[in-house]
Amino acid sequence: MASTVFSEHNQIKWVGVRPAIDGEQIQISNSATNAIVTLYTVPASKALLLIEAHVMAVNAVTGNAYIFIEDSLGATIRYLCGGAQATPNNTPYLFDHFNPSIPTEMLAGEKIRVRSGAGGLTVQGSFTGILIDAP
Repeated sequence: MASTVFSEHNQIKWVGVRPAIDGEQIQISNSATNAIVTLYTVPASKALLLIEAHVMAVNAVTGNAYIFIEDSLGATIRYLCGGAQATPNNTPYLFDHFNPSIPTEMLAGEKIRVRSGAGGLTVQGSFTGILIDAP
């Protein structure tokens, strides 16, 4: 892992070295209504350091939705965020997010997907990560 010299301008005495990751930043979002939609598949010989993920209800319908990681064979590895949502005041809103203190590593062939259950709930799933060469 490389490092980057930094100086925080609002803290005059705070100067040091901060770890930096050499990779490509990936930000993707897509919507799903009564379906499972693949947001991203990690390419061969790469790994994705997943930094955050969000699920936002787009329409004012009660239902459930999830963002999850699936392996190359279609088995769910981990649910990141989501669940049942009840419409608050008939207004669409962000109802869950995943923001780990340490990025979650996804390997080549793994997929990050968003699912909206039946009932007409449309959700917007999004994530941010850094694509790096596989270790």
